[in-house]
Formats: sequence, structure tokens, C-alpha cells
Amino acid sequence: MSNISAIQPGLWRFDGLEQEHKFPVVGYIVQTPDGLILVDPPHAPEEKEEIEQLGRPYAAVVTGPWHVRGVPLWVQEFGLYVAAPQSARDELREAGLYPDMILLDGQEEYGFQVLGLKAGSYDEIAFWHPESGTLLVGDLLTAREDGQVVLGPNVYANVPLADLQPIVERLAALQPKLILSSHLGPREDAQAILDGLTANL
Repeated sequence: MSNISAIQPGLWRFDGLEQEHKFPVVGYIVQTPDGLILVDPPHAPEEKEEIEQLGRPYAAVVTGPWHVRGVPLWVQEFGLYVAAPQSARDELREAGLYPDMILLDGQEEYGFQVLGLKAGSYDEIAFWHPESGTLLVGDLLTAREDGQVVLGPNVYANVPLADLQPIVERLAALQPKLILSSHLGPREDAQAILDGLTANL
């Protein structure tokens, strides 16, 4: 069974397991004007042929620390260049890689606007595509066992909710239609998720 599934034309979900702890993770494959990019891709060598059937990847994007995942594999397989925020440099270095591009708030890359998200120890980037209302995030959103969506930096890194409030309010103001989360997967109830989080801050 394939770990890659279509979300909409030019956009695919890429499921896998975190290598060390074996919990489920979600990456994305995005068609851009220059080719495919792999965002937070899992380590799944068995999917190389299927990726090639979609097109030729040319870049790997890491949204933040802990999301290097399968990037070393895909760099080796496809000769990708790597784009990441400054906060991911140490983990990339441990994997024998260096970012070819540092992603900063306000940049426009791959047809997306780069949003820098930072609060305390939490430091990553998101991608925003205003024309389609698509918001791609890394660790910001996760879910409890009961399915309730919560803020990952608060749950996993004890970042105070008050520190995360400006980030959530900034993203809610964008009025996204689709959230692509590296933990939740794709969610079409994007605005309801962000409004619900804002109400509980």
C-alpha cells in the first residue's frame, strides 16, 4: 500500500514513521513551477519510484528542528538542495547536511510566502499560499488522543500559551481554507481549528 496519496492536483500527502520512535509523521509533496519539493518528508526509500512517477524533485524543505526526517535519504537519491530555517541547522549538520537556503519570514519561495513562527524555544517556518488559502505548518499543531487539536510547542516543549497567542492570531487572521500539518495531516476545517485555539488562549 502506498504511503503517498493525492490531496488535490499538484499536492500529495506523504505518510511515514519517525525513524527512532516509530510514531506516525506526515510530509508533503508539492508541485511548484520549477518541479517537485518535498516538505518534511519521511524516510521511506520504498517510495522512490512513486515519487519519480509524480515528477522530479529538486528541493527538500525542513520546517524546523526535529523535521529533518528522511531528507538525507532524498538528498542522496535525487541530489536535492535543502531549504530550512536557521533553527534546523544543527540537526541538519548532525545528518551531514547543510542548508543551501535559510528560510526567513517574508520571503517568497516555491510560490509560497514564508512565515517565521517563533516563541521561546519554538522556532520554525510555515508556508502560506494566499491564492488557494493553504497554510502548511510543522510542529505548531498536534492532537491529543481524544482528537482535540492542541498547540505542539505547548504540549511538547512547555512553551506558554500566552507566548503562542500572537502566532495563532496571526495565522487565524489569514483565514486559511486548508491546513497541511506535519502531525495532523490535511485539515479542511482550518479556520475552525485556529478560531477554537484562539478562544482557549
